[in-house]
Formats: sequence, C-alpha cells, structure tokens
Amino acid sequence: MRAGLISLALALLSGCANVATLNPSVTLASPQQWLLEHRPAQGALQAWLLVVQNQAQGSLWALYDPLGVPRERLLWQSGQWQRQGFLPPFTLTDSRELFAALQFALTPTEQVVKAFPTARSTAQQRCLPTPRTTECRWQVSYPEGTLAPAQLTLSNGLQLTLQPITRTEAQP
Repeated sequence: MRAGLISLALALLSGCANVATLNPSVTLASPQQWLLEHRPAQGALQAWLLVVQNQAQGSLWALYDPLGVPRERLLWQSGQWQRQGFLPPFTLTDSRELFAALQFALTPTEQVVKAFPTARSTAQQRCLPTPRTTECRWQVSYPEGTLAPAQLTLSNGLQLTLQPITRTEAQP
C-alpha cells in the first residue's frame, strides 16, 4: 500500500515536470498581436486574438474571442504562470502548454538555440522534442521562411495558424 502511494506521488510529480514553461531568456517585441486560428476536421473555423505584453518582471499573455471577450489571461512572472482574473479555463487545450508552444514559435531565429537547446531548427521548420523521445512536442512550419504566418502543431494533435496583426497608419 505504501509503495503504491509513493509511486502514485512520483507519477503525479513527473506529470507536473512535463508542464511547459516559458524560457525567461527569450525577449519578444512588445506589444505583439496575433491572429490565432484553428479549423477542426469537422467544424467551423475558430479564431482568437493573442496579445503578448512585456511587464516589468515577466509577460502578460491574453487570448480574446472575436467579440473581444477575454478567454484566457496568464501572467508569466518569477518562473511560473499566474492566472489573471476569474475566467473559465480555455477549453481547446491547456493554456500554459499553448502559450509556451506559441513562445517557441515566436522566438526570434537567432535566440532559438540558446533558449531551447534541444530544438531542431531550419529556416522553414522547428521541432522541440519531448524529453524522452525524438518526437516533436511542438512543431512549427514557416511556409515563407519567416516567423509568420506559421503553422503550429502540438503533441496532442491540435493544429493552429498564427499570423501577426499589424497596424496600418492612415496616409494623409
């Protein structure tokens, strides 16, 4: 009985170790706004606005639906995620995993090796292997060889398209 409880506790702790975290050495330009799209095999296109803002000691990651309603808001600070506000959990996937995968996708090319030492990277693809295998935990494809638009695939099979939203200034 005691051995069973110990093995259960170890299994739970190892599961916690697999929760993705952001790499504090990566600096993203701030603020960033991105269109995040998901098209399920049997269903309508789903879209969200992702906004990443650098804070004094971390970054705020917010996901909004097309009507501007916040769907998820997490603050990355002091090496951990902190939920901001009283929002229902994002139902598509674990938001911590999603935001960490997005950070991997958005990391500037020159910072990838330093920030993610186990990553495999070319001009048009990135892969972050799972800790125990060579399978990709997150895979990113850059069709045009630039950081966006990007196709992001998570280990659970979720596929997302990520495109920057840029402001256009009116010309006189």
